[in-house]
Amino acid sequence: MKNEIQKSFDSGSKNYDKCNEIQKLAGKALIDLFFKHLKKENLETYNEKKLKILDLGCGTGEFSKKIIKNLRVESIELIDLSSEMIKISKSKIRNISSKFNVNDFDYYKGYEKFDLIVSNMSLHWSLDIEKLCKSIASALKPGSIFIFSVPNSLSFVNIKNIFLKHNKDFPLNDLPSKNILSDFKKNDSLNFETKCIPLIKKFDKPLDFFFDLKKIGANISTNIKVRNLFFLKKLKNFNLEADYNISCFVIKKIK
Repeated sequence: MKNEIQKSFDSGSKNYDKCNEIQKLAGKALIDLFFKHLKKENLETYNEKKLKILDLGCGTGEFSKKIIKNLRVESIELIDLSSEMIKISKSKIRNISSKFNVNDFDYYKGYEKFDLIVSNMSLHWSLDIEKLCKSIASALKPGSIFIFSVPNSLSFVNIKNIFLKHNKDFPLNDLPSKNILSDFKKNDSLNFETKCIPLIKKFDKPLDFFFDLKKIGANISTNIKVRNLFFLKKLKNFNLEADYNISCFVIKKIK
């Protein structure tokens, strides 16, 4: 299945930066939450040293480019399953010590090397996101921070209702619950903060939503489902508001 995901995002890489409005808005929300967290926790000193950063599921490198803009960075490593995405990211991250790694973040090792680990709208492609996030958090060294955003299971209510009305199975992946890491709040070795961001993208008809996902390679499913979209062709005069609900997380290792 990961091979299919890789091929899908390889194909979507050429359109990704033109068609990823939701990813850009989610990234901005995540960066805002991160810097607000630093200010609230009086962690301005966090940026006094040069940081070693890891970006998981970096895509075209756009989020890395933005996150390092206001930080002092010693080095950055960018990981993505798609070699075509990595090629594009190489053209964006310059004048800084950088490493580009075509790899599956489900099997990556070495999180303890980094001061900041980031991921924007990627970790929901993990085979087990809860296991992955717990593995990353447990590997963090004291003072290191892990921030990420993912669409959660409150997303796509409007679209799911269309499929329900027509007695069809919704063909996309099951998304993580917004409370997926709620037990982190009980961990006294972590400082944990989360925020949900509702976002809307409008389409002239429901089928356009799936075409839009295909443009960036995000239409692939890790679930074995029958993809029956033909009935959507009949819904031509049907304006659709695709409702995304994005969970943003900031996790700091305090001891």
